[in-house]
Amino acid sequence: MKQKLQNLLGDHSPDIFVVPMGIEIPPALDTDKRRQLRHKLGLGSKTFVLVSFGNITPNRRLDKAIEAFAWFHQMYPDSVYFIIGHFIETHHKEYILNTVRFYNVDKSVHFPGYLAKDKFYEYLAVADMSINLRHPSFGETSASLLRALAMGIPALVSDTNQYKEYPDSCTFKIQPDTPYEVDLIIDYLRFFAEHPEERRYVAEQARQYILQNHTLPLSATRYISIYKSLLKK
Repeated sequence: MKQKLQNLLGDHSPDIFVVPMGIEIPPALDTDKRRQLRHKLGLGSKTFVLVSFGNITPNRRLDKAIEAFAWFHQMYPDSVYFIIGHFIETHHKEYILNTVRFYNVDKSVHFPGYLAKDKFYEYLAVADMSINLRHPSFGETSASLLRALAMGIPALVSDTNQYKEYPDSCTFKIQPDTPYEVDLIIDYLRFFAEHPEERRYVAEQARQYILQNHTLPLSATRYISIYKSLLKK
């Protein structure tokens, strides 16, 4: 993004600084703790758990995600999809609920609504994968995505500007508005459902990426460095 801005502004480009968003790092959970949380939420130890989170708006492409999950669910009936957050628009809520009913997955797609932080982390702790599509994009950083990666959850994201900055080792890019958008989501879900050892490897890559780039101390240090460099001018 920085390079694109510099190219756009050309010779008149001012100094452009990049400060990655910092988040509070949730503690790593062992297998026993995750199993306890699954039991608490009524989930089996082998249930494949998919999550999406954040304000539910049209650009989140949940209709595509639900369609993909419906096909995946036929192959892996022991699977659930939690869509966490609240609807911003009433007519979009009706559209999404109708989509769930159309694909006959209303018993497997759940809408917990807005969750307090502790409860939100419980759902992240039991998740196997997340879908965090956004198109068209407004260029924002998703704090929820960073928290999910910090919990070691592989993420499917739209292949748009801000998501291109995330490493391919833990975020898997889905090209929006293409004939194969839904098929690609299904392929990723199937791959990680069939290869739990790969999912565990990606989970560790995701957490290490956050620890190395998105902690609060790292963000604060970057701001201080920028301020010092500007004061010297």
